[in-house]
Amino acid sequence: NLEVDYESDEIASIFYATLAFDKELHPDKVKRQMSVSNGKLSVHFEAFEARFLRVSYSAFESRFFVFRYYVSILLDKEVVLLAIPTFFFISL
Repeated sequence: NLEVDYESDEIASIFYATLAFDKELHPDKVKRQMSVSNGKLSVHFEAFEARFLRVSYSAFESRFFVFRYYVSILLDKEVVLLAIPTFFFISL
């Protein structure tokens, strides 16, 4: 599980809409569920094999960091970058 606190439903929803657009390459082997609540983006991954989980999470993380960078530029807010942690607490 991955949870990022944006302290804003608006920013969390922007991230959700953008990241939800990309579907899993192997939906039969990896499932990703995303939700927004109280300014937090929550992502839950499930996989039948650890390697599929690693690949899925790694791809998601790459898209997340690129999008985080562009959101900070487009919104012209340092607050956006500060509100988004550069690490996640993950529980498998």
